[in-house]
Amino acid sequence: MRRYFLNILSISIFLFTLLGLYSIKKEQEKELLAEVIKLKNKFEQSEIDHLNVNLLQEDQFNQLSDHYNKVLQEFIEIKTENLVLEKTKQSLEKSKFRLEEDNQVMKKNLTDFIAKEAKFQNAGTRQKY
Repeated sequence: MRRYFLNILSISIFLFTLLGLYSIKKEQEKELLAEVIKLKNKFEQSEIDHLNVNLLQEDQFNQLSDHYNKVLQEFIEIKTENLVLEKTKQSLEKSKFRLEEDNQVMKKNLTDFIAKEAKFQNAGTRQKY
């Protein structure tokens, strides 16, 4: 009987030890679960923060891109205007050159005409005498 009592006592001690270990493990499991939940919340918050940063960066990029496109458009317009002005300048220079040539020809023709007229006047005057 004593042996029976000792067996029951040792089994009871073993069961209480297991029960104690089980409750300790359950407590550790709860603590670990709480830690996992905290880490999960931190991770989700960091993901949200990361997305917010990405959205902010994307918004800043879009603003910079819009500004770049406006500046590029203005540059293209100015470049186009400069090309038109350059073509107009070249055309005016050609016209000026032609006008100067025409002016030289007209001066020569006028000089020739005056010389011929003077010659004609001199010839006509000589015939009168």
